[in-house]
Amino acid sequence: RAGRPGLFTAEEAEAYLRGDPHSAGHGHGPLPAASEADTAALAAAVGRHPLALSVAASTIVANAMTVADWIEEFTATEVMDDAADEPDRGGDPHLVGATWQGAPARASTGLAEGVVERAAMVAAVQDPDGHPTWLWDRPAVAGWVAGGHTLARRHGMPVAVQRLLEHGVLELRGAWRDGRITLHRLAVRAIREAADPGALAELAGILLEQWLLAI
Repeated sequence: RAGRPGLFTAEEAEAYLRGDPHSAGHGHGPLPAASEADTAALAAAVGRHPLALSVAASTIVANAMTVADWIEEFTATEVMDDAADEPDRGGDPHLVGATWQGAPARASTGLAEGVVERAAMVAAVQDPDGHPTWLWDRPAVAGWVAGGHTLARRHGMPVAVQRLLEHGVLELRGAWRDGRITLHRLAVRAIREAADPGALAELAGILLEQWLLAI
């Protein structure tokens, strides 16, 4: 049973954005430099929903976007049906699906087509509370995400996963070597709706085999 999420107040949303979330140089990113009108407009665009605001902030910081550019992309994104945030309404039924659709497009820059989306699917078909990072060392999983090619990595972590972390879609708990990848339950719904059902079924079979081999 889905619960109603707590929303930021206008003051909490402003403080969150002014705190420069997701920026390596805290206080020097694009959000603290934005006008109060811009940050208020950003919060209002996503109904002050914490998940959507986090993904929006991550996308803006990771791509050095302006708030106005992000809002323009957000409002132009097609509405998703099943991930329309109806059971967990945050003030705008468009927000979760739209914020999800915008993030991978930006995160995919320079990577092979579909890799970022398939990487997100690995998290979406498992427990949102987290899956172990060792799964990404399994050739069957890495090969599927890479579309049969070699999965690009940086310091052992797949670049596609790193991009999704930077854009606030995924979260890493612990160190990569023995950590867990988590995903918000509302993002799970959006990712599953956007994915091809056949691809989801294929991935589920691959992951099941890997878990059985690990037992």
